Amino acid sequence: MPGLPRLGAALLLLLLAAPARAKAKPDLLKLLDMAPAEEKPVIVRAMGRQGKNRYFKPLLKLFDPRRGSPALNAAIAHALGDFGDRAAVGPLVDAWDYLLEAKFKLVTLPPPMQAFRVEVAAALAKFEEARVLAPLKRASIDDDPAVVQHGLAGLARLRQVDSVGGVVAMLSVPNENIVQAAYEALGEFKGDPRAEDALRSCLENCSVLKQVTAAYGLARLGRKVGSVKLDGWLEENYEVTREGLLAAYYLLKLRRKEGLDYLLKIVENEKSEFRAPAVQALGKAGDERAVPVLIARIPKEGREMRLLMTQALGRIGGKKAVAELRRLAMDPEESVRGAAKLGLAELGIYDFG
Repeated sequence: MPGLPRLGAALLLLLLAAPARAKAKPDLLKLLDMAPAEEKPVIVRAMGRQGKNRYFKPLLKLFDPRRGSPALNAAIAHALGDFGDRAAVGPLVDAWDYLLEAKFKLVTLPPPMQAFRVEVAAALAKFEEARVLAPLKRASIDDDPAVVQHGLAGLARLRQVDSVGGVVAMLSVPNENIVQAAYEALGEFKGDPRAEDALRSCLENCSVLKQVTAAYGLARLGRKVGSVKLDGWLEENYEVTREGLLAAYYLLKLRRKEGLDYLLKIVENEKSEFRAPAVQALGKAGDERAVPVLIARIPKEGREMRLLMTQALGRIGGKKAVAELRRLAMDPEESVRGAAKLGLAELGIYDFG
């Protein structure tokens, strides 16, 4: 991850206020107005995570998919999803329609616009409203796996009965990430026999990696066989495998300590080829029990692993993670510094001292 730009002089003056006001949090609206263009998306992310009502309308007013900066618009879309205010649904649906039309015309969108499109899909997936159903159905059959994953997650959150067939259809696509997202999504359709049938069928007929995800889906449906299967993959595999790592991740998502122990054991084994995905899994699972081990390991690691662990702390959050991220925000390594600042922003913090 590239490092974030240095704060401008005006921003520093505002952040480093007089001693009497040292504990006051910075006014992010003022910072946003004064910040250079490349810094604005990070500030917007912090505004979204703070969720203060006074930030919502200014950001909504700034949201301009047709003329604004794609990077800034992407950050605003992300923030609008975090706010969860129904007033954002209309503008987000309009943005989705505009970007879909642009995609049809251009065939391939420039990377910044496509990244913006992914964020719009992710934001729409957070709302449980009828207005987002059509965009999410279209997103679930997109040619960008990231968009598809958000579309499937959103349909699962809506639990629309007529969406189950579409999710099941995605199980046969050749993209591994999409298939994984589809099996995970089926785990949210409680009470629908089609979802459970598809998951149980996979336990008997799929590759082991797909079976692991199907087991998690069944566990999410409340079926004991899912958890039993996940436990089995950890107990039966003496050597670390992709399947075991994925099973551990899902067990941790289910708040099972066995998953945490398995992943931390990999992280502490400096010779393991699975260390990087194990750290990423800990970050994605978001369990604060992993934080002390990550903090203890960071000083001992090389640049790439320190970067991954910093990113994981930003995803997990909590008081200990925030304290370490503040320290890492002043790290001599630019990439680590940037990851720490972005992690703090994602946690709603933009005062890096």
